[in-house]
Amino acid sequence: MRARVVLYNPKMKAVLLIHRIKDQRAYWVLPGGGAKGAETPLQAAVREVEEELGLKLAPTSLQQLAKVEDHGEE
Repeated sequence: MRARVVLYNPKMKAVLLIHRIKDQRAYWVLPGGGAKGAETPLQAAVREVEEELGLKLAPTSLQQLAKVEDHGEE
């Protein structure tokens, strides 16, 4: 299971993204990543934001926008 977080600042009308460079290719991604152990999507999202951005979010400050089921390749 993977969790992604959309952090929106209404005052700036902006979404926080992470700029990455890999194999001389630059791109932007939402903060997030895979769950560890028995983490819930919310727990994974909070942990990933802290790891990647150094921001401590209160779980109650997040709202689930969507859930996508990954059934793998068939």
